[in-house]
Amino acid sequence: MNHIKVSVIVLSYNQEKYIRQTLDSILSQQHPYTYEIIICDDASKDSTPQIISDYAYKYPVITAILRERNLGVVKNYYDAISRCKGEYMMVCGGDDYYLPGKIKSQIEYLDNHSEIGLIHGDVQSISEDGLKMQIMHSHAYSSLEELVQRYVIHAPTMTVRMKILKEYIHDVNPAEHDWLMEDFPISLWFQAHNQLEYFPEVFVNYRIIEGSICHPNEIEK
Repeated sequence: MNHIKVSVIVLSYNQEKYIRQTLDSILSQQHPYTYEIIICDDASKDSTPQIISDYAYKYPVITAILRERNLGVVKNYYDAISRCKGEYMMVCGGDDYYLPGKIKSQIEYLDNHSEIGLIHGDVQSISEDGLKMQIMHSHAYSSLEELVQRYVIHAPTMTVRMKILKEYIHDVNPAEHDWLMEDFPISLWFQAHNQLEYFPEVFVNYRIIEGSICHPNEIEK
């Protein structure tokens, strides 16, 4: 496999209940593209690493990075990016999962719109038990100011053109900052460079888990 079209990053931490569904949703996508799955587990304390190892043994497209020391979301994310070989990159949390057609429709769109560096879309939110809750819409932004004021971009729906993402990393060096989120600064940079576009379609089942980094119970978080 000389040219890899798509790199799918999976970030996991203590997600033994969900990681199989996450991986199956990526592996079962119907598309004509060469692809790889880079799984970076951030020193899980449950059986997540063993499940990942089993999948990596069974599926050669999977590269498993099983950390012994916890890096945190942002450093884990950028280390995963450094390992990607694809022309495009997308990410999925270890408790979310892709809906059918996600890879095919987004890559087709970017192949046909070379002026766009990053597209994003909508998610179906689900409970911890997988029950559907509501569709969470994003929208197009006309300016950087509007994006800052009305930010609603769902990270697992993003697909990014890798050569442009490398420009962002070179310009901003995000892994060296003390940021708690990786997607918001990326979106700001792509909007500032007129490379951000909204794709109005539901691409991901997005799990709402109380107490997680995205949905903390403590206001200080």
